[in-house]
Amino acid sequence: MDIHHGMMVRSAKPERLYEALTRQDDLSIWMGASTLARPDVGSIVEFQFDQGKFIMQMEVIRLEAGSLVQWRQIQPVWQTVGGVSMPGQIVTWMLSTPYESGTLVDFRVGDWLEDDETYSSNSFKWASFMLRLRVYMGHTRDVVDLIPFLTGNHSA
Repeated sequence: MDIHHGMMVRSAKPERLYEALTRQDDLSIWMGASTLARPDVGSIVEFQFDQGKFIMQMEVIRLEAGSLVQWRQIQPVWQTVGGVSMPGQIVTWMLSTPYESGTLVDFRVGDWLEDDETYSSNSFKWASFMLRLRVYMGHTRDVVDLIPFLTGNHSA
């Protein structure tokens, strides 16, 4: 079973999204974490959240410039079976341009064993990261639409 999310990022070319998924400076901004990353197959991408209290590591396993970024999650390992850690999930970002004005991002985290609270929590976290990526790419409508709710100036 996969976590699967898709979104359109208006006014963003696949090449720019690819950079945002592979460059250390870009990743650290939209992921909201201290980040160590190199855009090389075999390298390790490390995100440190909450001042290093939570660390997530990904191995870069496949790169196709402007169209695909694929990681294997190394740490933490989310799934165990009978107390034995299972291999990390594969995280895939596929980029395509169905319209001149934007890029479709197809995101998947594969090989989940069951639909449990870990699965649903991770699905929500990855969806949140996707929204942050979209805003980082200049798609500000998501933020503008939320301002009345964040400030309490909305009608029920």
